[in-house]
Amino acid sequence: MDGETGRARAAGQKLCLSGFAPGALLKDGRVGVTARLNGRALVLAVLSRPGKMFELAFAPPAGLVGTTLMEVEVDRISQAPPNIRDLSPRFGTLAIG
Repeated sequence: MDGETGRARAAGQKLCLSGFAPGALLKDGRVGVTARLNGRALVLAVLSRPGKMFELAFAPPAGLVGTTLMEVEVDRISQAPPNIRDLSPRFGTLAIG
């Protein structure tokens, strides 16, 4: 991984995401996670274990080596009353390595 820009420098490196899936978020079912590099969706993963840590890894296509823009999207957020703030997975690691 390129330390300044976060770019994959060579084929074979992976996009790694890790974090925590709050139980309140998954009370209504699974949550999909989509990772994109330079706007191109790589794969959809599903979080289904409430209250547990998760680790996801995706191999970027060869044509995306050198990519600088990483985006992560979840298909659903929730709220846990009485707190009215949006609740989503907590990501701790977003890296290419």
